[in-house]
Amino acid sequence: MNRRNYDLFPAMIEEFFNRDLFQNNVGHQKFTPAVNILEEANGFGLELAVPGFKKEEIKMHLDGKVLTISAAHQNQTEQADAKYTRKEFSFQSFSRSFTLPLELIDADRIQAQYENGILKLELPKKEAEIKKGPKLIEIA
Repeated sequence: MNRRNYDLFPAMIEEFFNRDLFQNNVGHQKFTPAVNILEEANGFGLELAVPGFKKEEIKMHLDGKVLTISAAHQNQTEQADAKYTRKEFSFQSFSRSFTLPLELIDADRIQAQYENGILKLELPKKEAEIKKGPKLIEIA
């Protein structure tokens, strides 16, 4: 056995024993969608890449300062034959949470739209924060 294979062996053993042998994840894919966060003068923008999901499958809720975005999607195919029926399915899901600065954001005016696999949220700043702007400090 060469040295390179010998170095891989402990990692393979560790992976085998750290696996949850009682959890069946066949056909289940869980992922964390990529996100872009930007700040503009009048608010913040959030963009999540969630291709393959329908708008109806995406759920969003605000609990205190925590905005949670999640979705679940199931694909099923069924093939019937005279002797047997075969069903194959896959399940895909995600959940992502963000702590919002509610002292800056007007939570009642948050808007979202979903188009071409991109979920876009507009998080407008409170009017007082927009008008505040930079503060001029005078020298006495």
